[in-house]
Amino acid sequence: MARVHVWIDRFPVLRKIIYFFPVQLILVQLKKNPVLIAFWIILFGFLSGSIASRYGVFYLFVDPEYLGKVNFLSYLILGFACGGFVMAYQISCYIHNAFRFPFLATLRKPFLRFSTNNFIIPFSFQLTYLILALKFLSKEDFSSWQMTGDVLGFIIGNAIFILGSLLYFFRTGKDMESLYGVVISEREMPKPKRVILNRDPNEKTLKWKTITPGKEARDWTVHSYIGNWWKIKRARPFEHYDKELLNRIFIQNHGKAVLFEIIVLGTLLIMGIFRQVPVMMIPAGASIFLLFTLYLMFSA
Repeated sequence: MARVHVWIDRFPVLRKIIYFFPVQLILVQLKKNPVLIAFWIILFGFLSGSIASRYGVFYLFVDPEYLGKVNFLSYLILGFACGGFVMAYQISCYIHNAFRFPFLATLRKPFLRFSTNNFIIPFSFQLTYLILALKFLSKEDFSSWQMTGDVLGFIIGNAIFILGSLLYFFRTGKDMESLYGVVISEREMPKPKRVILNRDPNEKTLKWKTITPGKEARDWTVHSYIGNWWKIKRARPFEHYDKELLNRIFIQNHGKAVLFEIIVLGTLLIMGIFRQVPVMMIPAGASIFLLFTLYLMFSA
């Protein structure tokens, strides 16, 4: 591994790309969480027709039916379910991998920063879906007005769930400033002075390994990341912070993520109980998203 880093460091442009946070997140998932990637591969297979094409699964996504109609509402429900899967994916990735990138704990809203940088796969899927849906609708001789309405329904449904979820984490997620009063400024790099957590003598000491399971102890290298307003920023150094302080940040946010998953799981169970009620008979494509969401939450 050291030889790989030395080889990469010889090429400045390659170094900037490889050590860019979104790229590192893809690499860490390929190495540590291939199951998460597998869910997306299956969904891409459904859209491309390379998986279950005989059973018309492709049409369950591009031609969703709700209460006997294909309209704005059916696409809205499908988009809402897709947004739920996207957030389940983001939460699962955060729980599995956030500790590998300690610099996150030095930023405002760590989960938001993580999700923003972990956009490549979800965005690629949603963009692919919209292109294929528009292509399908145009072949079916839908009017431009109806095509626009259907696509907006999917986008709005997505946005409702994703923005609502992020709002939850805005209100409940913590960073070093809110927990310990450590002032965070992402506009400038902090001075390298040691920041140590003041401990209560009677308080049980946390250990770094509580968020670094197994034998893995090294951190993944990140030189830059996507910050506010999608600006590229240099990753903040974290070595001058007490590791226990960083540990507490991740543990607190992990707890909120798990609570969010429990709420979503409860919602899915309620929908399953009342599945015979016509209003609860959501489009089959949305059911696939919900099923994958359930599997993702259990995998976390």
